[in-house]
Amino acid sequence: MIIDLVSRERVEQIVARSIAAATAKPRTEYALADIERTTTELIGCGRLALDPHP
Repeated sequence: MIIDLVSRERVEQIVARSIAAATAKPRTEYALADIERTTTELIGCGRLALDPHP
């Protein structure tokens, strides 16, 4: 699945949701980031969850 670039506002929403999901009990969602090793640039992200994507 290819995802278009998103706005800073949308990224802030995704990060806030990921932080909230990380503290949920029981935890049902995990956010993952793909980082380029030599530059530490974010090159992708993913989500593992028990529910469908909102």
